[in-house]
Amino acid sequence: MIVGVMASGKNEPLDDEERRLAREVGTVIAKLGYHLLTGGGGGLMKAVGQAFLEKKREILNQNRPAGNLISVLRAKELPQLKEGKRSWKANADNGLGEIVIRTHLPFSGNEGTDPLSRNHINALTADLVVILPGGSGTLSELQLAWEYGKDIMIFVGEGNVGAKTSEELTKEFRGIEIGGSKKELRSWLKSRQKK
Repeated sequence: MIVGVMASGKNEPLDDEERRLAREVGTVIAKLGYHLLTGGGGGLMKAVGQAFLEKKREILNQNRPAGNLISVLRAKELPQLKEGKRSWKANADNGLGEIVIRTHLPFSGNEGTDPLSRNHINALTADLVVILPGGSGTLSELQLAWEYGKDIMIFVGEGNVGAKTSEELTKEFRGIEIGGSKKELRSWLKSRQKK
């Protein structure tokens, strides 16, 4: 099972609530033995990945199977062909990915639903999607996941996504759920386990 966690990738200090959300999400996914997919950026994406890997180390030390951290990186710009060779540079890479998918797709933020956005890959690859606080890029990932028919849980605490509250998001995107606790998140993830 691949759980896509869509969240802010900005390299800004996290507040206590954001750190708690990241730790809970990363830990729960690791404990279930699921794979974690993120955009490989900083901020909340990085904090979730760190929590996941920390719990994964404990699980492996107990000789139990564990999932992997998948990072889907976007390009800084469209790769350019020069003298028969293409140049490529990641927009951001937090260095945590165990499986790294480097895309040629540069768009995000307000252009996050554009065909040249790696957000399509994130939404399509994830079996389940958990939304943490974020801006317009996170909102575009939520929109794509919803359009592609993914099961989605909003897990933002007092935060928001694209300046919208959980309640506003559930009105706009019918069928998504709001999670308020680690127990609710775990129960929701387990209830959607592939048969």
